[in-house]
Amino acid sequence: MNTVVRHILVYAGGILSGVALTLLIIKVMEKSDGNQPEKMTFEKPKEIVKTDTVEKVVYKKPQKVEKENATFLDTLENVELDTLNNLEDTLQDININREVLVAVKNFTVQTFSRDTSQSNALRDSLGKSMGINSDKNLSSIRVEFWKSPLNFEGYILGKSMVRLYGINEVEPLKFYLVDNKIYMKKASKYYTLIRSEEYHKFELSKENIHDKILQISGNG
Repeated sequence: MNTVVRHILVYAGGILSGVALTLLIIKVMEKSDGNQPEKMTFEKPKEIVKTDTVEKVVYKKPQKVEKENATFLDTLENVELDTLNNLEDTLQDININREVLVAVKNFTVQTFSRDTSQSNALRDSLGKSMGINSDKNLSSIRVEFWKSPLNFEGYILGKSMVRLYGINEVEPLKFYLVDNKIYMKKASKYYTLIRSEEYHKFELSKENIHDKILQISGNG
């Protein structure tokens, strides 16, 4: 056989072998691809946030509203009643705690003095300063009988009168002006009265006024 022909046959056989091998490889690969399971991909579900866009409307029942209004009115009424009651109690307390004028009387004041040199005008002036009013030879004093809610027993000797507390208006009293001092005789006791706008309790005289009057009058 010619050498050239031999080389052509060998070359052609190699080409054919390479083509056949290539086809075989491709077929095997396709088969492998057909048997390989498909990969499954899972996507993580997105969170779905639901919002309630429906507004809730609450309606009050008419009966409940009426009841609340009625309760409120009742409360106001009770408050007003309590206020009126308290005001009434306060007014009653004021009336109870208020001093009460029971009676008014005029009493003759008997005047005795050791100093005979004093003029009538001076004696009248001193007498008026102690609430004594002089009319010719007579002197008198206005006496008011008062009742105190505190049961106070005493007096206030003013410019034109004397207020007595804790003494009954029917009780016999006598008043004396001795040496320019005024005394009140109650029963058999003498009380010194001091000219003042303030309250004073009754104080027994430290002097023996009865003997002093007798001495001045010349009967002692």
